[in-house]
Amino acid sequence: ILKLIGEESKTCAHFESVIALYFKPINEIKIFKGEVSGKIAKKMRGNHGFGFDPIFLPDTFPDKTFSEIPIEEKNKISHRSQAFNKLVDFLKQNYDSYYICTNKT
Repeated sequence: ILKLIGEESKTCAHFESVIALYFKPINEIKIFKGEVSGKIAKKMRGNHGFGFDPIFLPDTFPDKTFSEIPIEEKNKISHRSQAFNKLVDFLKQNYDSYYICTNKT
């Protein structure tokens, strides 16, 4: 990616994660989306994470790549954690935990 970008000044980037939950008894699908925007760094930095983490500068930490941010902080802002937390919140608000864990239909 860094080779493809070259000297390009517009390096905006955006990640999205989507979780789909299918409720078989009522034939319903719920979608939960997380997203994070940022930029592509000019060079790889950091030692944590995988994939694009060493070159992605999130808007919430514009001077650090995902690889340079402590994992606890990254997990608070990542697109994956946002989508997952939306799913968890939905389940907590709408379904009894007993039903979720014991209903086999």
